[in-house]
Amino acid sequence: MNLPATTVSLSNLADIARTEHELCETSLVESLKHAINAGEALLQAKENVPRGGWYKWLNANLPEFSENAIQIYMRVARYQDRLPADIRGITDARMFLRGLPKATGFHGYPEEFQIEARRLRGEEGLSYKKIARELGVSDAIVGIWCDKQRWEANIRSTKKHSTQRKKERRALEQKELQARRLHAAKVAGGAIHDAYSKARLLGEALDAAVATDDDRRNQDRLRNARDLLFKIENQVAQVLGVS
Repeated sequence: MNLPATTVSLSNLADIARTEHELCETSLVESLKHAINAGEALLQAKENVPRGGWYKWLNANLPEFSENAIQIYMRVARYQDRLPADIRGITDARMFLRGLPKATGFHGYPEEFQIEARRLRGEEGLSYKKIARELGVSDAIVGIWCDKQRWEANIRSTKKHSTQRKKERRALEQKELQARRLHAAKVAGGAIHDAYSKARLLGEALDAAVATDDDRRNQDRLRNARDLLFKIENQVAQVLGVS
């Protein structure tokens, strides 16, 4: 379609994208052509929308578009020159373009932005967040511009600590739940208390065995036994009124 950059308003671009989207969903033969047309309209709109207002504009003008559809349309439009002539469907086009950079992202920012980000980081010592606010971009993009390896290392470290905190929180919640169940069993007394206490001791023994046994098959058997015990324990807890 190759829309003229200066004569099409944002409102018209939204109308074009919406029409081509509808044609794409109903056309079996020319779905890729309509996807490219929709993508060209979206790419041009993204260039004209004030920085930071892209998703707000999408929600206001194209609420029926899914995030996945938007990315697909812009991708096939950005790389349409690389597609062989015999590819007509969107699925085949996506497979062919797999591995190429995203249609939008830090690759699309002017080189001056990257140079300025590195200067602000190196000469003025600003944090990624302050540079991001200064340039109107995300701190993730600034991190990649300034030091991609360090940024990715920080992300991995943050995810690792987050995962560890989630595990610790789940373990604490499980411990508190077991304490409430044990208290309920004590209140019930008699055979219920005796059976539940023994089940808890057996569960702890199975946990320890799973952690120390190096044989994969033994580990699987122990886990199956532990899972069965947990099911029985949950049934007892439901009877006690502590789920």
